[in-house]
Amino acid sequence: MIEMPNMLMISGNARNIGKTTLACAVIKQVCSSHEIWGLKVTSIRPGEDKYHGSHASMLQKGFVIVEETDADIPKDTARMLKAGAGRSFYMQTADTDIAEAADYLKTYLPHNVAVVCESRSLRKVIKPGIFVFLQTESNNLHLKTDTEIIALANVVHNCNPGMQSILDMAQGLRFHDNRWIINN
Repeated sequence: MIEMPNMLMISGNARNIGKTTLACAVIKQVCSSHEIWGLKVTSIRPGEDKYHGSHASMLQKGFVIVEETDADIPKDTARMLKAGAGRSFYMQTADTDIAEAADYLKTYLPHNVAVVCESRSLRKVIKPGIFVFLQTESNNLHLKTDTEIIALANVVHNCNPGMQSILDMAQGLRFHDNRWIINN
């Protein structure tokens, strides 16, 4: 397990429940006092291109990392830039290569930079400073249940009350001494 106390990792049990909204809210509140980078990590699966674009031609081993430079396009990594991230990256990896991808991130991401990462699979190999798991019980969504991942969370947040509760939760997270902490 790779320890990265400077990483805030966000995951959830469905799409469109507020993961990127939380990431951007945290970035916005931290960027004036600390250098902060955004990172979105997804697994390589059939059909993912429609959500994140195609990067298959860029795959070398079992993962690819691309820096986002355009804050005006409709992608989560662009939203992170627009919120105030100094740099923003998209990583796509095969599940079988997640450990290799994590090793690469450990050498690539400076330890003194706050990192906000949106990923589910990366939690299996990286222990972040804080791991937030967002969940909903909506009948209209294809929900993922993974009790092992949920058990690793420092914070499990029910998103059913709406986005305001996510924005309120962001206020309780801060970066201090190169690590993420939860305000009491």
